[in-house]
Amino acid sequence: MATENSHIRRELLFLPVAISAVCLLTYVFLSILKQRSAYVPSLFFTLALLGLLEWIAPRRPVRYERKKLIVDTFCIVMNPLIVAALGYAIVEPMRPNGVGFLPWIQSLRLPVQVTVLFLLTEFFRYWAHRFQHELPRLWKFHAVHHSMKEIYFYNQFLSHPVDYFLRNSLTFAIMFLFAFSLEAFAYSQAIATVVGMVTHANFTIRSGFWNVFFPTSEVHRWHHSTDPRESDCNYGIACLLWDHVFGTYRRFDLASEPNTYGIEDSRYGADDLKKVILAPFSS
Repeated sequence: MATENSHIRRELLFLPVAISAVCLLTYVFLSILKQRSAYVPSLFFTLALLGLLEWIAPRRPVRYERKKLIVDTFCIVMNPLIVAALGYAIVEPMRPNGVGFLPWIQSLRLPVQVTVLFLLTEFFRYWAHRFQHELPRLWKFHAVHHSMKEIYFYNQFLSHPVDYFLRNSLTFAIMFLFAFSLEAFAYSQAIATVVGMVTHANFTIRSGFWNVFFPTSEVHRWHHSTDPRESDCNYGIACLLWDHVFGTYRRFDLASEPNTYGIEDSRYGADDLKKVILAPFSS
């Protein structure tokens, strides 16, 4: 029993250690290497870390089929890289003189800016995600993400580009307009990236009390259940605060998992690039 408790305590350290590692990486790129962002290094660092942990301690066997990997790779290139860059390019010229509409925000200490920006961004992403489930026109695009029959680290970014843009790039872009410093944006984005990617991790690491605050892999896999009663809840992308506030948080038996994953709609397919792109436009 003592050995098991010690193992559980070590597992509880994973999420804060992963967040700290990505924040350290962000510090190196911003403060030492004088880069404007550490988003891409953070993205691939987290992919490599989760891939390694899945290889060492997978929760369930995954069929890494060629067709699925092609689709997943396309989505990694298209969504967190190209679509995210497009969102940044759209909003950066909108920052008046690089200051924004609330310049006093930059007088706040950096940790305060990061915390406020993270929670505000998650507020917008929460509602974007919730609307994508509740509004039929948006669901047509979001259904691409829910078409996956297996959940693993490499299909985290399986989404239609329109869906990803609405849920991520635009909501991050809105925050630029409030004049948060670029450093605050970089750290907030780094934290959101690592937590958001952990949601799809297929490993045996348990998160304990962190499951109440963050959509860990134990929590998020229920969001991909075929049963809408299990999937239409816990909309938070990188934190569950707004699910608690607005009554959409639901606690599941985290030791088990849904009977099936995905959606019952033959127009969609996570292993078919043509369906990923065109299915939302079918009648």
